[in-house]
Amino acid sequence: MRHILFVFLTALILAPLGSLAQDVPPADAAQTAGSDSVAVKFIPISDLANQTAEIAKRLRAAMDLAFPNSDVAAIVENWTEFTEEQAAFVVETDERIASEASDEQLQELLRKWEVRRQQLATWVNVLDNRIDKLNPELSVMTESRDSWSLTRSVALRDSLPASVVAQIDTVLSAIGEVVSRLRTQLDVVLEIDGRVTLENVEAVAVLERLAKYQTEVLADRLSRP
Repeated sequence: MRHILFVFLTALILAPLGSLAQDVPPADAAQTAGSDSVAVKFIPISDLANQTAEIAKRLRAAMDLAFPNSDVAAIVENWTEFTEEQAAFVVETDERIASEASDEQLQELLRKWEVRRQQLATWVNVLDNRIDKLNPELSVMTESRDSWSLTRSVALRDSLPASVVAQIDTVLSAIGEVVSRLRTQLDVVLEIDGRVTLENVEAVAVLERLAKYQTEVLADRLSRP
């Protein structure tokens, strides 16, 4: 699918864009979107060829974000096993504390939980970075789709040539495909990010509980005659 979309966008860039300007009467270059569409800018028909090339390049650059990310996929793949291990580890930690763990056991618990906390923090960082890239790209692509949709409405309203409307439809189809994939990827990342964040909160809480227990044990020893 990535290859198909790449070929499609390449063809869009290399299409005979100059014919668009030739098909449109010069007077149409001054068209405006109307006072009720201030928030969305339509593309002047005279600039349609240039803007088609620009959006094709932008879409091709966005394709890497629009497809699954290997780092995120690795987190998802390992997630079930990781959470099952953590649940079992919580039980083990509670049992150790209840049975008054030795210093060696306590240090081992602290070490293992710190390793888990670091792993979770790394995953949170990976996911947050991914979100920081997907969010603005999705916003830009959505705005572009709205702009091209408005441009299509103007073209239909003014009875512009069918070749112009067809070219706009081609662009809208490409934008729609990338927007859909970006949104899907963002949903996946947000879902796993929420889970990782919760597990990270638990790991930090367990570490704090262990540190408190360690302090209490030390205080108890110092208070003994």
